[in-house]
Amino acid sequence: MRRNYRSVIPWGTNPHNEPEEENNLMLVLSRKPKESIVINGNVTVSVLRVDNDNVRIGIEAPMEVPVMREEIYNEISQNNQAAAGSADAKLKIKQLVNN
Repeated sequence: MRRNYRSVIPWGTNPHNEPEEENNLMLVLSRKPKESIVINGNVTVSVLRVDNDNVRIGIEAPMEVPVMREEIYNEISQNNQAAAGSADAKLKIKQLVNN
């Protein structure tokens, strides 16, 4: 039987009790090893193995879809923001010097 709804929980109710954005929702699914989910028809996330607190997943996605661990993504974002701020500061200094 097909259901017309999805199970979602607010970001703020994650298992680690970390603050999250309130307006976002998370689809929560249960999968067993060797089971998968498909996202947008072109990304497949498979559970390969579960050992205690460690879940090994496999991700099949087109090359143009960036896939990275969250901590790496956050570090790249922070570095990009810092670099953009530095570039803005240099531009302002240059404008002040030229005036």
